[in-house]
Amino acid sequence: MPKNLVIEVRDFLSLREIVEDLEERIAQYNLMKEEYSRELGSYLRRTEEKYKDEEWFKKLSLDKLKGGAKKKEKKRGKRKKGKASTSSCWIPYKGLKISSTDQGEMELLFEAIEELERKIELLKGAKEGVEELMKVGLGDDLRYRVYIKEGVPEKIVVRPRGETSRFQLSMVFSTAPTPPQP
Repeated sequence: MPKNLVIEVRDFLSLREIVEDLEERIAQYNLMKEEYSRELGSYLRRTEEKYKDEEWFKKLSLDKLKGGAKKKEKKRGKRKKGKASTSSCWIPYKGLKISSTDQGEMELLFEAIEELERKIELLKGAKEGVEELMKVGLGDDLRYRVYIKEGVPEKIVVRPRGETSRFQLSMVFSTAPTPPQP
C-alpha cells in the first residue's frame, strides 16, 4: 500500500530516479485497484440474486461492466464527482458518512477503484512529462526537488548538485544500564 503523505517534498539526483519512483507508485496503485476490483466483482456475484432488481445494484453492475464508457464520460465532464456516496444508505455523522448496508460497502469499493484509476492516470501523465524532460537532455549533474501532492508530482525545482545543502547528524546511543542512584 502506498504510504503517501498529503504533501511531500523529495529530492532526486536524476530524472531516471523520478521515473522509477513514478513507476513504483503506478504499480502499487494498479495492485490496489486489481485487489479492490476482484473484491467488488466477488461481492457483486455473491449478492446478485438478492439485489438484482434494485436500481442501485443495476447501476453498480453496469458501471463495473462498462469501465471504458465511464472514462469517456469522465473526460467530457458529465459525471458528477462523489455521486455514489450520496445515496440514501449513507448517514452523515460529524463530517463522516456511515453505512451498514451491502450497497454502502459496494459503493465504497467502487469509489476507491475510481479514485485509484484517477491517480494512475495522473501518475502516468507525470511520468510522460519527466520522460520528455529526459529526451530534451536535462542532465544528471542536477538535483531535482519535487513537490508531491497526494502522491502525484506537481512541481519540480532544478538546481545544480553543488547547491545541495547537506548536514550530518551524529548521535550516540547506549544500552548500558545506568548505575543505581544512592
